[in-house]
Amino acid sequence: MPDWVYEEGVALSLTTDLQRKIPTTKGAAFALERNRIDFGTREHYEPVMVDPDGYLLEGVMSNFAAILDGRLHANPKKVLPGITIRTVLKLAEESGLEVVPEPIHRDDLPRIEEAFLCSSVRGLVCAKSIQGQPIGTGKPGPILSKLGATYQQHAQGNAKRLWPQ
Repeated sequence: MPDWVYEEGVALSLTTDLQRKIPTTKGAAFALERNRIDFGTREHYEPVMVDPDGYLLEGVMSNFAAILDGRLHANPKKVLPGITIRTVLKLAEESGLEVVPEPIHRDDLPRIEEAFLCSSVRGLVCAKSIQGQPIGTGKPGPILSKLGATYQQHAQGNAKRLWPQ
């Protein structure tokens, strides 16, 4: 990933036009559908899918989580179950952070303290804004900084070679 992704944080948008037909599986049809949306830039890094009731589900290439009222919210339903988010939630609980297995509603955007995307390729990526709404300071806050460092340490300490040398 370019350095600016981690140094500056990323600008997310919301989309109601894209949903996984089978949320728990990856599929070529979804990948083709998401590619019709232009993203990957500083101004529009990744869209977060929103369900018809206004709940933020997941990024189109990652899982999404947010800190609201000092608690970590992540959506376990209607999303692709990622290994990274599952690991992050476990590490968060082990560190004493309360994990709420519920999504954030779009009406709560102004109250979000910190937010991030995560995937095995990127690790944790700070969201500096969502749909133009600034998030916290726009940089990783204390919870995300600690959680990101804990995740990196866990990933490096538990990585296993899959292929022989």
